[in-house]
Amino acid sequence: MHFKLDFEGKPEIGAYVRMTNKYILVGRSQTPNIINFFRENFSVPIIETTINTINTVGSLCVGNSKGLVLPDTCTDQELQHIRNSLPESIKVVRIYEKLNALGNIIVCNDYGCLVHPEIDESNIKILEDTLGVPVFKHTIGAEPLVGTFSVLSNQGMLIHPNVTELELKDYQNC
Repeated sequence: MHFKLDFEGKPEIGAYVRMTNKYILVGRSQTPNIINFFRENFSVPIIETTINTINTVGSLCVGNSKGLVLPDTCTDQELQHIRNSLPESIKVVRIYEKLNALGNIIVCNDYGCLVHPEIDESNIKILEDTLGVPVFKHTIGAEPLVGTFSVLSNQGMLIHPNVTELELKDYQNC
């Protein structure tokens, strides 16, 4: 399935949506059309929310079919809403990370996870435990924002066009 969609007239749909095979987080919208679109086209829980009262949830969190990782700026109320809306099998955690736009610095699927080289070491274990996958500090080419310069699903990876063939081999674990 492929769809064309914007978020309230903004084309950066990835900044506002975090999709996995088990759930979809959507930034709180001023119009019901966005949520209705997801409910009509996907048969997983759709959670309309904010993180730190901001609707760019796609940029602020990262997840897969096993877990969801939120920044520490996610309020207690938002965290409770998200937890209550997800299946119990999905682990949900908040982490403190100075690079708190987690969707820009982490990319993962159900097989592996790449993270910004400067991510705090204490968060590596939390990511492994929550997402249930091995975590690798890496760049995409020379770019440390792995979640900005690549997209990863269980089907494959879209990646920055200037990555070399040798570098591509590094990503085969994901």
